Amino acid sequence: MEVKLTNISKFLSSSLYGEDAFINNISIDSRDVKKGDLFIAIKGDNFDGHDFIDESIKNGASAIVCNKSATKRVRQHTSYYL
Repeated sequence: MEVKLTNISKFLSSSLYGEDAFINNISIDSRDVKKGDLFIAIKGDNFDGHDFIDESIKNGASAIVCNKSATKRVRQHTSYYL
């Protein structure tokens, strides 16, 4: 699957920071992230995906969907986030 980040940001009614790019896959599990994937940091009852942003980037995430409070940290590691 190849989807443009601008299409995802429109679907989510969010802003895209960085240039548009294609992503290969979407994951909410940082352990499964591969190069070219979009990692969505979901906050749940037991885990907060924002705690695993660094791991997802290390594993090759090309873009991150995160809440506003995490954008400064994400910006240090990757050019693309929503």
